[in-house]
Amino acid sequence: MEGNLEDGIEVIALLVAVFPANLYAAFHGAGSIPPWILRVRLPFQVVFIAWVYWTCLSAFPARPALPPVP
Repeated sequence: MEGNLEDGIEVIALLVAVFPANLYAAFHGAGSIPPWILRVRLPFQVVFIAWVYWTCLSAFPARPALPPVP
């Protein structure tokens, strides 16, 4: 699990960085791909960002575990 948080931040940064290009392609066309397909994929990028965020934070608990009761 080492590096999970850093890797997740890098993936989120990549998804955020390519989002403007996806917006441009959705509204200005991208070759032979129908525009409706390009527009449908936009919300999925937000889902993928949330998925990576949730996955990275699940490896790091918000508070330490309680010690066992003797």
